[in-house]
Amino acid sequence: MSKDTLNGRQRELFDKANQAYQDKDYAQAASLLENIYNEVQDPQINHLLVESLYLHEEYSRARAYADDYLNSYLTTATDFRFLLTLLLRVHEFILAHEIVAGVHDEKLKQTGLEMIEGAENEARMDTKATLTTIAKQFYHMSDYSAAEQQGRFQAALKLPLTEFKQGAQYLLVDPYLHPLFVVSILEVFQRLHEETTVTFQWLDKKRYTVVPNQLNSLQDDQMYKQVQQSLTEKLAAKDPVAYNLLSQEVRLQLTLTYPFVSRVVTDADGWVDNLIAVYQGKPSNSSDEIATWQSRLEKLTAELLANDNQG
Repeated sequence: MSKDTLNGRQRELFDKANQAYQDKDYAQAASLLENIYNEVQDPQINHLLVESLYLHEEYSRARAYADDYLNSYLTTATDFRFLLTLLLRVHEFILAHEIVAGVHDEKLKQTGLEMIEGAENEARMDTKATLTTIAKQFYHMSDYSAAEQQGRFQAALKLPLTEFKQGAQYLLVDPYLHPLFVVSILEVFQRLHEETTVTFQWLDKKRYTVVPNQLNSLQDDQMYKQVQQSLTEKLAAKDPVAYNLLSQEVRLQLTLTYPFVSRVVTDADGWVDNLIAVYQGKPSNSSDEIATWQSRLEKLTAELLANDNQG
């Protein structure tokens, strides 16, 4: 970071924060850096703020701020180890595994795996009752509403990987689990570069077997990109408000179709035209198949939102 990006008052605060950090007054350093960061979002300020909060043992707040520039912590071995240490401190074992899975340096990857294994074993001893409760609620999450399923899924991301996988393999074929969480589990396995086959139930109620490591992410799916591009071309400049709303709707709709987006969407322009027509309350020239699929996906989405509103 160049100090030129800060005004005079901010530079003065940054110098004071830096001095407080050097003096190991981490509470003061964090307080000053937070004031600057609220005005200037910068990775260097972010790193110093996160480290100050961590050293002051404010782990949850440190973790929340780290999310703003997560990828910037993957550029050096030192930052990588610090990020892992922070994630493991707040028991975010699954995200830690996902990050390590994406590392190409074998030595660094091994270091990361050893760090995670040690932290997972420690958690199994120190928080056994908590992990048992989280695992039980995860394994039986289809007994609850979609909104409650969301909470249980998020909690399960703090399970050690072995325990997460044990529940996930059954949930993937659970006919009562909301499809969003089938996809969420598949996406975790895809980011973990899982090389063993998994079986899951898709929207057509049929079971399929895939190797997650061979799947593209949703963002890299060609049809998904075509739909997003079509929506951008048709609406971004013309109606930014509608574009933002429909972008979110498209993302959620097509997430539900993962990993078989192109089985549902065969015509990107037609899909977008129908979305826009429904939004504007106009008749659509799109095929009945498109309208039927969008109606079905909208019901699944509404199910999530209705449960969320009730909760």
